[in-house]
Amino acid sequence: MALEQKYLNVTTRAESYMDIMMYLPDNSVSIANINSDDILQYSNIDSLKDIKNYTSTTIATLEENLWLLNGSFINPTAGRLYNGYISNSMSNEDGQFETNPTIDIELSNTGKVEHFSIVLNPAVKSGYPKQVNVTFIDRDDVELATLTKDVTKETSLPNLVYDVNLENVAKLKIEFVDTMTPKRRIRVSSMMFGKILVLNQNQVLNTDYLDKCSYVPDSIPSRTFSFTMENYDKRYNIDNPSNGYVNLDSQTRVMIRNGYNIFGCKIAFCILVERTRFFDCVTGGDNNIYFRFWE
Repeated sequence: MALEQKYLNVTTRAESYMDIMMYLPDNSVSIANINSDDILQYSNIDSLKDIKNYTSTTIATLEENLWLLNGSFINPTAGRLYNGYISNSMSNEDGQFETNPTIDIELSNTGKVEHFSIVLNPAVKSGYPKQVNVTFIDRDDVELATLTKDVTKETSLPNLVYDVNLENVAKLKIEFVDTMTPKRRIRVSSMMFGKILVLNQNQVLNTDYLDKCSYVPDSIPSRTFSFTMENYDKRYNIDNPSNGYVNLDSQTRVMIRNGYNIFGCKIAFCILVERTRFFDCVTGGDNNIYFRFWE
């Protein structure tokens, strides 16, 4: 029985969970070249240039206790590339690499980078790195700064968001240090220059989901997701310069996830709904603000 169906059938369920992730790219920064000396032959590393190529699936690879025969892994086809990055190297029995996998990025133009985001592949959470170092380099190969994320302490996984605010950035080097579980490869779904805004059920007043179709061919099936947030302090007003949501537009990628928190040694997240939607419009009331997304 599928994991999702099993939890739907039980009488007492764990606390439900929802989060909404909005990806806001900085269109002034683009990637000219991206490569790695440690990459599995099936990986389409070029797909990391565009957040719209995000993938939450992955291919089956030879890793200990990872071969689940439930359809969650794709058996790779010879000669075909799959979106995302997978390292060719595998960590040892201590979760360490002989040489840490790295990704090198060259930007189209030298300029300012405010935020940089990496999205790890949630299909294999046990393969998350313990630490990710991002080094920013200028056109003369001078290192401007190295920013580090301790993934074991991050609360927004699979998202890693770096507040950069550096000028004259021309290149980046990303280093993945160790893995959470021994004998795992590094997997990255996407990356983006820009930031990721994350909302959870504690910040949302209510939600509405409409799946619409017609029994006669007079319209295209559509799905609409909307939610309401308090706006008593006017923080989301369009004339508020600290309102990060004013940059949302029809190209903004949004992911809405629903599931259950399952308590044990650690909290697990069982995704029941994982879809991509695009921003449609925002209208504000006296004390609330309304967001609507459509697909």
